[in-house]
Amino acid sequence: MGKYLFGNTGALLESQFDALSGLLDAGTFARIEQLELPDRARCLEIGGGGGSVTEWLSDLVGPNGHVTATDLDVERLAPLERDNVTVLQHDVVRDVLPENAFDLVHSRLVLIHLPEREAVLRKLARALRPGGWLVLDEFACSPQHVLAAPSDADTELIMIMKARLLGLLEQAGAEIDWGNRIERLLREAGLRDVGGVREIEEWKGGSPGCRLMATTALQTRARSGASPAELDRYLELMADPSVVLSGYAICSAWGRR
Repeated sequence: MGKYLFGNTGALLESQFDALSGLLDAGTFARIEQLELPDRARCLEIGGGGGSVTEWLSDLVGPNGHVTATDLDVERLAPLERDNVTVLQHDVVRDVLPENAFDLVHSRLVLIHLPEREAVLRKLARALRPGGWLVLDEFACSPQHVLAAPSDADTELIMIMKARLLGLLEQAGAEIDWGNRIERLLREAGLRDVGGVREIEEWKGGSPGCRLMATTALQTRARSGASPAELDRYLELMADPSVVLSGYAICSAWGRR
């Protein structure tokens, strides 16, 4: 198993989860809403993180349904435990998952970090009941372009910082373009009614996407090789509304057992 680059604890995780929620929640919710979930649906959220998806799923399935939310660190999920929510500390690579158990399995930005990602995908597919849905939301992190910045030097700095981050991710075992493969792999796992969407949006300084970039730069500053001056300027740029990036591709795919 690779080492998650950003860690599972620390003050910056709140900023990371907040940025990810602002960037991804609306798309995640819309894609799950289009699926045919039964009454009394049993849902599994892998890598519940900050809890926004778990909370939403709890409301979606109502008192007759149930949501199991897992993560390596469940501190931020524990307050979400309700009559229809179970929070479980769980390692999706090493720990057992029940088979034929869930009507929906959802994972967001988890498998991209795992060297065992393809085996885990098949494991998640086996956890589905017949007719159940597996939904994956992942990034494809390149290419990313700077569409506007105050100067050429600022453009160069943004691209250098991006390259450093992606290099660190790969060293930690991530597959930075994993999102481009998930739809095909759902088919290879034997799922049917497979579909997908790939969205690339512009990220302006101060937006959730740029706030995510700023947070990850802070989380990796000890390993990125950036000087204090470079980091300070990069953080200024990620908050500057005149900066415009083409964001990472947000790749979602779904399939039915």
